[in-house]
Amino acid sequence: MKMRKIAFLALLLMAVAAVAAPLKNMPVKVVQPSGDTLYCLASGDEYYHYMHDAQGYVIVQDEVTGYYVYARLNEKGRVVPTPHVAGMCVPAELGLVPGIMPSKEYLQECRSAYEIPQKYAKNGPKRLGNPMSVVNNIVIFIRFSDEGRIPNSFHSVDSMFNDTAANAVSVHNYFKSSSYGLLESYSYFTPAAIGDSIVSYKALHPRRYYEPYSSQNPDGYVGDNDRRAREFTLLQNAVQWVNSNAGVDRSINLDVNNDGYIDNVTFVLSGTYTGWSGLLWPHQWSLYDRTVMINGKRVWTYNLQLAGSGDHYFGASTFCHEMTHSLGCPDVYHYEDWTNVSPAGSWDLMCGN
Repeated sequence: MKMRKIAFLALLLMAVAAVAAPLKNMPVKVVQPSGDTLYCLASGDEYYHYMHDAQGYVIVQDEVTGYYVYARLNEKGRVVPTPHVAGMCVPAELGLVPGIMPSKEYLQECRSAYEIPQKYAKNGPKRLGNPMSVVNNIVIFIRFSDEGRIPNSFHSVDSMFNDTAANAVSVHNYFKSSSYGLLESYSYFTPAAIGDSIVSYKALHPRRYYEPYSSQNPDGYVGDNDRRAREFTLLQNAVQWVNSNAGVDRSINLDVNNDGYIDNVTFVLSGTYTGWSGLLWPHQWSLYDRTVMINGKRVWTYNLQLAGSGDHYFGASTFCHEMTHSLGCPDVYHYEDWTNVSPAGSWDLMCGN
């Protein structure tokens, strides 16, 4: 038992930037400029995710035409659009190749976009703080300005986080079991639900504002810096709204390891993930370039989840994966070249959740 405790506590000292659970062959529905609906699949993780058809032919949106088209690799190892509209042709007959992936260099650029710059990291949370026996997680719901209330049942979401019943699949039970009783997680929702209805912050912008730019979405973001700024501002505004309208119970210890930073905040956005690389994808990150406070403690490490992504992704398994990142543990799946090698598979939550 002593060695188990040492191994578990050692994992909590590992530092990470932004990380996310891998996803494969998840259903995505997009609408072409013509009004036609295209049904396809999404695979990848927060660093790089992409759309494809059932045969593995990659699909991207042409920024000029707005159409979702089949893709190819250019001479620089980048995935680029072809003139061939997805679903309107047979890609194999056009000489296209399924399962294309960008170069290692490009994938590294994608990962680098989520690294915390040194000028902020040096003032980041002290990972060698007091040992943590409890993680008190604050949950804040956000809906976009063009959407109504979040339809999920509050009690179902609360159960996925907090159910303590024997054999219940919940974040609380996972951490208590996997840590051999050393760590428990409790999640607190703010503002409090009204009956079984979730109360959420209404963003200043519609969903398209948080999706990539294209000719069909001129309000979308352009580049990594714009994406990050929009995400961080959205979360900052949500926290400020909570502080002004509901607050967080001051009896809750938000900083168990006493390093000045809230141990974890989970932001749950309305709707589902985007099919092509973008910020609307579950991940863990740090709100590093601005000072946002709750009850005198700084918001830093957070998880972003999507309430409409269905049982396949909005559930205790994904919550546990992202919160394990918040505790300092890395992914253990193979990312480079997207090989089919799975070192741990479903035996480890950080490989296949």
